[in-house]
Amino acid sequence: QPTEDEDNNKSDSESDYCSSSTSDTTMKRVFGTSKLAHRVSFQDVLLGSKNKSSSSSSSSADASSNNNRRWCCMIYATQNGWKLPILFEELGIEYDWCLVDFEQNQQRSPEFLQINPNGRIPALIDREKNVTVAESGAILEYVCEEVGDTSLFPSKAQSLQLHLQCKQWLYWQVSGQGPMLGQSMYFNRIA
Repeated sequence: QPTEDEDNNKSDSESDYCSSSTSDTTMKRVFGTSKLAHRVSFQDVLLGSKNKSSSSSSSSADASSNNNRRWCCMIYATQNGWKLPILFEELGIEYDWCLVDFEQNQQRSPEFLQINPNGRIPALIDREKNVTVAESGAILEYVCEEVGDTSLFPSKAQSLQLHLQCKQWLYWQVSGQGPMLGQSMYFNRIA
């Protein structure tokens, strides 16, 4: 299993992503492979965000010129953190991902708080539109609307009933089931 330092030395063409398994109260990182996922460092993402926000225009050509994909998921190996990689894998879209390391308290850093003032993951950077989105439900809805995928999130024009059913299930998950499972995980594994 690679250490964090070994993982940071991987080439950009390697596409590891992180999952977690818990034994007792320690979280271990287990690495897998996806042809769509590309890891970027926390510092590189923050540097890129600063450079983007200082420029007046942004395009997909800008994102690809420095080997970045349009989408950058800022995540940690939690239930909420996995939602974005699952979405991009289902859509078949390449994406960057950045580990926001809770052990280093990166989610509370001033730089991350500019991306998500709540200091929570996930957060998404859309490099093409030069915007950031926080909260998993809002991110999932935004990405599906942006890419025009009607199979996962039908548009109102396609079917108002299916559109509303998808929204109902999405909001139920982020406001009901998700918080309950998160609390269960916390109290059963961490507290």
